[in-house]
Amino acid sequence: DGLTVKDMFTLGMYDLFQHEVLPFWELIRRYMEDEDGVQDAVNSIQYYLPIASTKETYTTGLEILTYKYRYRLAKVILFPLSLLESLGRWVSMRTSKTPQWPVEIEAQCQIADNDPYRFDSSTAEMNKNI
Repeated sequence: DGLTVKDMFTLGMYDLFQHEVLPFWELIRRYMEDEDGVQDAVNSIQYYLPIASTKETYTTGLEILTYKYRYRLAKVILFPLSLLESLGRWVSMRTSKTPQWPVEIEAQCQIADNDPYRFDSSTAEMNKNI
């Protein structure tokens, strides 16, 4: 009907301050454009969300929401708001479908287990700096 959203995904972050968001997009730009961008991205990412084979859990979503607060005092003061926000996030995660490529595309795009560019939460050593 031209109004109903059928599929979507999010690649991004939000913040009140532009200087907090720009480094995230710079990482993506370098990943896509620079010769050493992929390896730089691997080295700079400290945590990969544990969603390689399952949807985000409520606890993980709450941790993500509170991670944005740099100061412990802010986390404590804003925790009630984070709890409220986490309920909306949880409902969104439970009612959203997991993106799935068509079978013929998946068949053409198999990633070898030893591919040097394979890095996500399915690789145990990736969450190294937590």
